[in-house]
Amino acid sequence: MFKKILVPLDGSALAELALPYAREIAKSNDAEIVLVYVEEDYSTRYYPYAMDMAILMEVAESTRAEMNNNLQKKAELLMEAGFKTHLAILKNRNPAEAILEYVEQSNVDLIIITTHGYTGATRFFIGSVTDRIVNHAKIPVLVIRPESTDPV
Repeated sequence: MFKKILVPLDGSALAELALPYAREIAKSNDAEIVLVYVEEDYSTRYYPYAMDMAILMEVAESTRAEMNNNLQKKAELLMEAGFKTHLAILKNRNPAEAILEYVEQSNVDLIIITTHGYTGATRFFIGSVTDRIVNHAKIPVLVIRPESTDPV
């Protein structure tokens, strides 16, 4: 049924809660797991507030290296467990837009993503990548809330 499962990761423990679900579904479908990280464009987001662009770019490079290392470790663990795994680092984009575009271009047929579960004013002001993906994806999206950590 599912042959390519996308799991967006942002370095948080919350995002990683999607991994056990991806493993279970991939195992039962012999599916590939694609781990995706959307790299933030620090120069356009923080530049008006940053005093020194060089420091800002140093932070961006440090974050990039840390996330790349984190994704590599996650992918290695999945591959050691026998899962077909692919990494994708999407650069300088709005996370929801980047993920949706990647999904369309890469024949992904399931997205497994976590949510904070914010409601009301908090959700309005913070926004929600998960909400945008759920509302605009043309494929199934499995949303994992923090309290639902058992994939069985």
